[in-house]
Amino acid sequence: MGRYDNFHNTKNIEKAQKKLDKLLSKRKPDQYQIDLAREALDNAKLFESCQIFKSFNGRAPNENIMFSDDNRVIWFIKYLIPYDEITSYSIVENVVQKAQTQTKSKGVISRAIIGGAIAGGVGAVVGAASAGSQSQTTYYTEGEGFFLQIFTKGGDRYSCHIESDGFISNKVHPKWLELGTKLQSIIDGKV
Repeated sequence: MGRYDNFHNTKNIEKAQKKLDKLLSKRKPDQYQIDLAREALDNAKLFESCQIFKSFNGRAPNENIMFSDDNRVIWFIKYLIPYDEITSYSIVENVVQKAQTQTKSKGVISRAIIGGAIAGGVGAVVGAASAGSQSQTTYYTEGEGFFLQIFTKGGDRYSCHIESDGFISNKVHPKWLELGTKLQSIIDGKV
């Protein structure tokens, strides 16, 4: 048992064991599928007792990121990362460029009505299309969540998207910041 364990991975271990048993019970088992199932079971057992950062609103990492202090490994979405391989991490804002267009039309309604009266309804579209209009497009940037990135000694980068926790502004959920503190303690060699 690790020092900060707060999660028991029993359900995932049982699920992985059932899948392996089912594959082994087949008359002509696929060896590749059996090897994958064994690997999934071994990985689940690494996190039998581990630490996760969970919240009630679902914006925290939950079971997607697990820390096993006993085995010195992280389960990061679908990757197994040894503590000793981690060199740094970052949480960066996801900045997206957006455009907003405003169109001002002059005389659309009156020309559409006149065109419809003259052409019997068909000209309403022509009248509306020929009306003068002015468009103005404004470009701006806006933050839409964040990315957590983990960098390793081998030059690999693992990344996951973090939803914004703010209603009006772009904010990081406190559990992600706690997770960052845990990653920093691993990098500093305190775990």
